[in-house]
Amino acid sequence: GSFGPWADPERHARQRVYADPTRLARALEPRLPRSQSRDNRMADWAQAQSWADTLCADPELLPPEGLLVKALEAGLPDGCKLFVGNSIAIRAVDAFARGRQSGLDVYGNRGASGIDGNVSTALGIATDESTASAALIGDLTLYHDMNGLLAARDRDITLIVVNNGGGGIFDLLPQRQMPDFERLWLTPTALDLAKVAALYDLRHAVAEPGPAFQQQLALACASPGPDLIELRIDRPDSSRRFRALWAAASAS
Repeated sequence: GSFGPWADPERHARQRVYADPTRLARALEPRLPRSQSRDNRMADWAQAQSWADTLCADPELLPPEGLLVKALEAGLPDGCKLFVGNSIAIRAVDAFARGRQSGLDVYGNRGASGIDGNVSTALGIATDESTASAALIGDLTLYHDMNGLLAARDRDITLIVVNNGGGGIFDLLPQRQMPDFERLWLTPTALDLAKVAALYDLRHAVAEPGPAFQQQLALACASPGPDLIELRIDRPDSSRRFRALWAAASAS
């Protein structure tokens, strides 16, 4: 009862376990098969990680979102608070982040339908001015909470908006085969983000993933007040690279 309602919308669950996850995992651990030693399992993980690094180093396979995450890790200041929006943004960070020596606090928040309320969440986090704040969100995420930008006027925050022409995540899902995909799933807004930034008094810059973006990011984080960096990404090329990367990983 204390763990909230049971989520099983497809009604496929045949057995339910109400328990603290940590205590349950510890209770199940002795029952796991002992076919491999811990050292062997760690070696397998290290080998898989090495192969993933090799694939991601291939310029023909790495999506532009991979370059974006690399630039974020290199360009954000020490102790920065990074809010990561949903859809492509959080998947890119999950897939391509490699970690860094200096501190980085990462936040996320899934709204009722995923992307709603993300701008306001990021600006709420930025009320703590002890360290720099940044947010990585998509263009459709920005649109869904655009009026939240009114609170950016007195915030020192850098918004990195991935402009890939709508809900790019759906281009990687089965919905892309459906009729009216663009109108019902992709839903491109065609908003001029320079005008959006001007409406809410944000400094606006346009960038592409790479070293130039990393420099723009560092400059925006060092400048007081709100910034909006529009990161333009070719969605068809990105989707092609994601699929090629997944195919190469599966083939291994």
